[in-house]
Amino acid sequence: MFPQIGDQTVIIFKHMQFLGEWKRTFPLYDVSYEALRPARLVVVEENFAGNDVTYWFKLKASDEVFVSYSDSQVHIPALCIKSEPGDKIKCG
Repeated sequence: MFPQIGDQTVIIFKHMQFLGEWKRTFPLYDVSYEALRPARLVVVEENFAGNDVTYWFKLKASDEVFVSYSDSQVHIPALCIKSEPGDKIKCG
């Protein structure tokens, strides 16, 4: 794992979708995903009002996303490029 420098986002997630080529590793307690090429990440959170919000992120090659399943936190080395109300994760 490499130190992340620059913009960061931490979200309490409901679910996520990793799009592109990712390498998954299992550090001590949780899971880390490394973008092997430029990739995208879609994250859905439930806000304080109980409504779903979807966030889209663009990641560079070698960006590493850390997921803590014990407290449902995802640490993303980027700021979202857009967000929309509702759960916008789609299949296929």
